[in-house]
Amino acid sequence: RFHYVYHIDQVDGSDRVLCVNSNSDVQFDEEFYKFLCKTYGEALRERIFFFVDNRNVIGKDVPFQLVYQRRFGQPLFMQSVVLAHDVDDFSKIWQAMGRSRTMNETRFSIYKS
Repeated sequence: RFHYVYHIDQVDGSDRVLCVNSNSDVQFDEEFYKFLCKTYGEALRERIFFFVDNRNVIGKDVPFQLVYQRRFGQPLFMQSVVLAHDVDDFSKIWQAMGRSRTMNETRFSIYKS
C-alpha cells in the first residue's frame, strides 16, 4: 500500500525517502515533494509512511508538512512508526508528537528496541 518511506539519514541527518518498489533512496527536497504531489495529489498521505529511529532526530521538523496540510487540509503522514531505544526516548517522542502541529492526526506506533 505504501510506496515510499520517509526517514532521516543517521549519518548526516538529511531528510530521505526510500522507494519501496525500486529500493532507491532519494533526498526529500522541494523538487521531489512537488513530483509526489503532482503524482498523488491529496492521496500522497496514503503512499508515504513516516519512520524514525529517534536516536538523533527528536524535534527535527519534516519538510513540507505544513505546506501539504495547508494545501490539502490534512496531515502529510497518515501512519508512522517511531523506534525508541529506552524509556527516556519514549517520553521524548510522546512529548514531541504532542507538540507537533502536523502529527496530531497521524496514527503512530512506538516500538522499543
